[in-house]
Amino acid sequence: MKPNFDINFIIEQTKKNIDSEATTLGVRSLVQKGLLEQYTDKDGNFRFSLTEEGEKIAEFLFHNPNLLNDNKNEDEKD
Repeated sequence: MKPNFDINFIIEQTKKNIDSEATTLGVRSLVQKGLLEQYTDKDGNFRFSLTEEGEKIAEFLFHNPNLLNDNKNEDEKD
């Protein structure tokens, strides 16, 4: 069985900055782009796992964390 991508964990951890609807839309977009795969576990719950392409991108981002920095444009800076 593939490792789970726990959407509820992501929603809980990001709820101060991103509402659950935005997180859900983001996950849906990743599924549509082929980076996440949705499946049903033995209990009938929806689960997600990275596809091969998703794993490649995750590995790339792991080794290049500077690409994930919050880059505000000049108008948004204090």
